[in-house]
This record gives sequence, C-alpha cells and structure tokens, in this order.
Amino acid sequence: MKSMSARMLAAFFLIIGLNLVFISTSFFLAYQNSRNHWNSKVEREAAMALDILFTSLSEKNDFSLIPEQCLQNLYQAQQKLISIAQLTVYSPEGDVVCTWENSSLDHYVPVQTEFTSSVPYYIKDQLAGYYTLIPSQFRFFEENRQFISRIIHNALGGMIFSFFVSLWLAFKLAGHFAREARDTARNLMNLSEGFRNFETTATSTAEIQAINEAALLLQKRMITEESRRNSWYENITHDLRTPITAMKSQFIACRDGILPMTAERWETILSELAGMELMIRDFTLLSRLETGDYKLNKQFISTGAIKEHLMVSLSGAASEKNIHMIWEFADFSFLCDFSMITTACSHLIRNAIQHSMEGSTITIQMGVLDRKGYFRVINQGQLDPVHLERIFDPLYKSDFSRKMKGSGLGLTISRKISEILGAQLIVENLNDNRISFELMLTACSSTLNV
Repeated sequence: MKSMSARMLAAFFLIIGLNLVFISTSFFLAYQNSRNHWNSKVEREAAMALDILFTSLSEKNDFSLIPEQCLQNLYQAQQKLISIAQLTVYSPEGDVVCTWENSSLDHYVPVQTEFTSSVPYYIKDQLAGYYTLIPSQFRFFEENRQFISRIIHNALGGMIFSFFVSLWLAFKLAGHFAREARDTARNLMNLSEGFRNFETTATSTAEIQAINEAALLLQKRMITEESRRNSWYENITHDLRTPITAMKSQFIACRDGILPMTAERWETILSELAGMELMIRDFTLLSRLETGDYKLNKQFISTGAIKEHLMVSLSGAASEKNIHMIWEFADFSFLCDFSMITTACSHLIRNAIQHSMEGSTITIQMGVLDRKGYFRVINQGQLDPVHLERIFDPLYKSDFSRKMKGSGLGLTISRKISEILGAQLIVENLNDNRISFELMLTACSSTLNV
C-alpha cells in the first residue's frame, strides 16, 4: 500500500515526464518544419540564380559553356548564390564543365555528384546543358547553428530549473498532506481504541477537513451510543434483577414457612416469569435485527391477512383492559415480509394498549395516501417533546416508576423493522389529546395493488 506522499511524487514525476516529452516533441517538430521551409525557399532561390547564370553564359558564348568563364561568373555572383552550397555544370554531351563550391559556408563538406542525377536546362527550346544543384541547408550557417544551440541550452536549463523547483514544491506539498493525513489517521486509531476526547486541528485540505469533521461527528455519535448502551445494560439488569429478587424472596419465605404457597402467589410468580420471558424474547429478536441475521421473505400480502393476524394475537391483551379496538383497513395488497410487518404493527398496538386507560378506544388504520401505503395506531394520551426524541431508544420508558408492564423494547423493534423494510416510523401528538404512531410503507408502496 502506497502512502499519500509516494502517490503524489509518482504523479508529479509522471506529469513532469509527460511535459518533457511534449516539449521535446514540439521543439523537434518546430525545428523540422522550419528546416523544411528553409530548404524549400533555398531551392527556389537557387533555381532562379541558376536561370540567370545560364542565360548570362548563353548570351556571351552562344550556348557554349566554357569552364573558365563559368567559374568566373559563379565566383562573381557568389554573394547572390548564398542559397547554393554546390553547383556542378555539365555540357550538353554530359562532360563536367565546372564545379563550384560556396566558400562562405563554414561547415559544408563537398560531395561527389553523378551525371545521372543531373537536370537538363533548356534555353529557347534548345538544350544548354545539365546541372546538379545542392542547396544550402539551415545548419551550414554558423549563425543558425548558434541560434539552435542557444535555444537548446536555454530550453534544457529551463527544464532542469523547472524540474527541481517542481520537485521541491512537490516534496513540500506532499509533506504537508502527509502530516495532515498522519494526524487524521492517529485520531481515527485513537477513536477505534476507545479514546473519546480528541480534537482536530484546522487543515488546508478540504478532503482531510471533511474526514476530520466526519470523525468528530462519529465520536459524538459513539459517545451517545455508548451512553445509551450503558443505560441499556443498567436498565435490563435492573428489569431482570427485580423479578428474580422478588421470586427468590418469595420462594425462601415459602421454604421457611413464613409465607404460604397459595394459588394467588403462584400466579404472581408465573406473571413475573412471563415478563422475563417476554423481555428475553424481545431482546433476542432485537439482537438478530441489529446484527442483520435476518433474511426477508417477501411475498404479496393483503391487508385482510394482516388484520386477521393482529386481531387474533392482540384481542386478549385488549380484553384485559376492556379496550375497544376500531379497525379501519382499506382493501389492497403489497410486496413485503409478512412476519416482519405484523411484528412491527403488533408492537405498536401493544404499546398503545399498554399506555391506554381501561375502557378507552384505540383506532387502527391501514390505507393508501398519495399512492403510499401506511399503518397507523391512534390512542389517547400525549408525550412530552423530551420523550418524543427518545421514545424509540432501547428500554426507554416515559414512566420512570417502572410500574408499566412490557420489555421496553417494542418500539425499538418496530423502528428497526421499519428501517429494514425501507419504511418510515413517525410519532406525533394530535390536537384532541391523542397520539399517533404511523408506519409509512415508503419502499413497499411501489408494489401496491389496490
């Protein structure tokens, strides 16, 4: 695994290397283009000079080429023939009349020309002779070579200077980023090891600053979750210890003959055991939901089937408190996990029964609003805003006297199931001293079959 510094330096060298390749290629192409343009221009000028030369010789010698006269004319016109490096003139019979070399060129090396490569020249449709022309090239001139040399030296010097300055800047930036990254990594390691009081320093890198802010937010959430978990452990310990202690005391009193083992006392003990069993069952279910050890079994289910299941499972609990349940179910079906949706709805209704007065009424609705299915439980009562924020916390009870029955995990289970099903659980106080728990079937609504 490569560090941030190594990656930045690698990227830097790659960019610098590509720049050097592009600059060198551009310089080479520019030089080639300029040289070709020079050679083309030189050839045109040399041809014009040759035309003037042949015309002059033919006018003086009646189309006969004399070597001495030819050389004399060439040397006299040398200042005008700077674009020619070497000129060989042949007679119409193919014999060499003269060979002239431009003495103003410092680095030109004469070459041996052949008649086969010569070009015929005509004057007034009459063959005047043949010639072989070698034009001057860009590099034959000392001034041009110095110009190219200076360009190359300056370009290389600029590249080398730019390379080292860029390298220094890359090391500075990489070191700065690496320090910020190390500080962030150290804070995250401390966070993973249980240290919950670290502070981040401001950084100039937006991405690292975002990571630091996320780490601080994670730290706050972990502190909150740890506090809730500790409270959860304390509450579940208390809730389990209280009935166990009460049963133990009664058994000891019965064993020692202090209390008689009556049928009423047995019912009390069995009730305490049932409460413990309910808490253990809910705790096991919540643990499975929290760990993801649950696979959804989706199938099309009808509201009628849900209503029938809830009526059978909850009629006894409602009868114990003489609570009248009003069922308002629209007829539709949707794709969902039957066990999960009925468990969530059942805990919402049980919570309403538990917190309702004897002889009161609970309204249970299931319908469609704006093409979205919903399940709603409405009962009498109001909740303080402080309780509304924590109503779904595990083992949280608005009645701190702990006289209410139940495990304290029902609403937590309903909320967790709603998250798994892609639903939304909303609780709100209504105006007429009633409270509503609504399960909005957001994800399942796309499969509604009304």
